[in-house]
Amino acid sequence: MSLPNAFSVASCFALALLLWTLIGKLYEAYNSPLRDVQGPWLARFTRFWYARSAYSRQGHKISMDLHKKYGPIVRIAPNEYSIDDLDASKIIYRSRDPLVKAPRYAGWGLPNAEPSTFTTLDNAHHTARIRQVNSLYQTSALVNIEYQVDGATNAFMERLSAFAKDGKTVDMSDWLKYYAFDAVGSLSFGKPFGFLEKGTDIAGILETIHSYAFYGMVAGIYHEWHPTTYKIWQWLAPKGRGGGIAHIMQFAAHVMDDWNQRLESEKAKDEEQTEGGDLLRDNQTGSLLAKVRRDPDNFKTEDIFYHMSMNVLAGGETTAASTANIVYYLTKTPRVLCKLRGELEEALEKRDGASRRISVKEAHSIPYLQAVIKESLRILPNGLHLPRVVPKGGLTLAGQFFPEGTMVGVNPWVAHANRSVYGEDPNVFRPERWLEDESTEGENKMEQYFFTFGRGPRTCLGKNISLMEMNKLIPELVLRFDIEMANKDAEWTVYNDWFVKQEGFHVKISERQAPSMLL
Repeated sequence: MSLPNAFSVASCFALALLLWTLIGKLYEAYNSPLRDVQGPWLARFTRFWYARSAYSRQGHKISMDLHKKYGPIVRIAPNEYSIDDLDASKIIYRSRDPLVKAPRYAGWGLPNAEPSTFTTLDNAHHTARIRQVNSLYQTSALVNIEYQVDGATNAFMERLSAFAKDGKTVDMSDWLKYYAFDAVGSLSFGKPFGFLEKGTDIAGILETIHSYAFYGMVAGIYHEWHPTTYKIWQWLAPKGRGGGIAHIMQFAAHVMDDWNQRLESEKAKDEEQTEGGDLLRDNQTGSLLAKVRRDPDNFKTEDIFYHMSMNVLAGGETTAASTANIVYYLTKTPRVLCKLRGELEEALEKRDGASRRISVKEAHSIPYLQAVIKESLRILPNGLHLPRVVPKGGLTLAGQFFPEGTMVGVNPWVAHANRSVYGEDPNVFRPERWLEDESTEGENKMEQYFFTFGRGPRTCLGKNISLMEMNKLIPELVLRFDIEMANKDAEWTVYNDWFVKQEGFHVKISERQAPSMLL
């Protein structure tokens, strides 16, 4: 056979294969029991539409527009649906016999490595891993190491005081990242990474986490290609990317080695019985190093790295973004700032403690502070839906039957703007909505449809750590400083890397005369 004829045969075969594939896609789309569910036309046949939406980093806005156009159920991929319905969410994220996470979460995991508590699709594996450390992350346990956050808070206050004296314009988003990472470093390891001291990204930690969040968001849509695309991503990445993760591991190893050496002395052994510490070395019997010493066959040094790396990788940037949102809306809503400042000062006048720092316990007793935090978390949650796989037998959700194997989920950004749940002003920053009569149906609905930390058994393990940092920092900022946009009419921009983050948060800071109780 001549070369031209061989080429013609190959071309015909390729064309026939393409036509057969297209016919198959058309048959699947229009023969599906879900064929009447609306969404972007391209999403009926391919995941490419969803990947392109994610790649735009504006998927949260796109999802909002789709639900406004099509209603509570929207097709976003050939076998994947976004649902905006309170009752459906209770089924999708139920605690008993929970639905399995969809494969897209694998995009945030490392190929050929044990999945994290976030990326694992195995509910039994998740439960076993969480059970190892769950007690350490309860508020009742965290109060024992609360003072670790104070060091990062003091360092941050000193930085802001210097900025105020110099009259400098500050990128508050960056500095809140430095604070959040130093705080979680202190809570986890007993010492900060040093972001606040250096005022810059250390060893590319922030860059690494930022870029991998974006990669995982897009790559997870084509999860079956992840082992290959991950290699390509690493090959194309700037030299040195990934060093941030290595730095975290080296930091943890150094702290652990130092502590183990100290334990060789009788003095250190005595110190081990005292209160205080951190998650790694907390002197309570539940600390991670204590677990290794007590039961080395079932809890190993590798387990410490597993859990501590998750603390930093998952808890730093997300907490920073949430805290930045609180500060931003306080600067943009003087009425709320004034009311919050008044309630904080009133709480200080009533206190009988000698501490210069407002404790988490005190913060939780200030209703308006809690309302401000919760409203900020409501108005800027993560911006992609949280998919689960419909189990055997199928499910009826929002009046629509979904067969086994279908992927369904709620997008927190969409849910938190639901008018039937949050009222007719969901786009308005109004903390008072959380202080309405708790016996009303509306309050119950809001709590049930609140997705900032996820729902059900896969709720974020570090939720209480994140809330601790916010409850410690926000009162200090509000009482000690006036913060305003460098350009008073400027609005920041947000982009979606799974969690919605901010750009353009440039502020001017002036120091207030802090209440005498804080001096």
